[in-house]
Amino acid sequence: MNISTEVPALPVDTALDKRRAAAPIVGMALFILTEAMFFAAIVSAYLVTSTQTEAWPPPEMPTLPIGISAFNAVVLLASGLFVAIAEKTRKRGKENRHREFLTVGLVSGLCFLLFQGSEWVRMIGNGMNFASGTYASFFYLIVGIHGLHVCCALAYLGFIFVRGQKEDIDHEIFKAACMLWYFVVALWPILYALVYLYPGVV
Repeated sequence: MNISTEVPALPVDTALDKRRAAAPIVGMALFILTEAMFFAAIVSAYLVTSTQTEAWPPPEMPTLPIGISAFNAVVLLASGLFVAIAEKTRKRGKENRHREFLTVGLVSGLCFLLFQGSEWVRMIGNGMNFASGTYASFFYLIVGIHGLHVCCALAYLGFIFVRGQKEDIDHEIFKAACMLWYFVVALWPILYALVYLYPGVV
């Protein structure tokens, strides 16, 4: 007696539904890849420029608040952790718990932005502005673009949070938004090390 080992093909509608469900995740992965290349280009320009200058950062520039920024980095990492927990609890069907963890993650991310903004105000007050030189320009460019990405990722997650109160959101769409948040969270320790701890290291 012959036993067939062929796996039955999925119905066309089922295969199409799976591709549609995976589309937000694939699209976000491609977007994150392009943004990673973008940041790599900026950081490369920053490092190359640092090798062409005798003192980097220049001695006339105010000292960066390493301690405050380190605390701020912890706040952002904690935000990423809470969003990850929210994603896992939502996948398990615990809707109320997922919203609680997501709220803490969003608030922590907002605190990161506020802390960064207050840091910029202090640095500008100490005489370091965008026109103070190449080093200052790179500082505000790198930190500012990352802050813009944080703001956009927060807006995306916040939109899903509000919309989820009115209608059910596909888990893949929620996961795609979480992927963007993980990217901006994971990127910050690298930028913090290069800009604050080891400026100009190659």
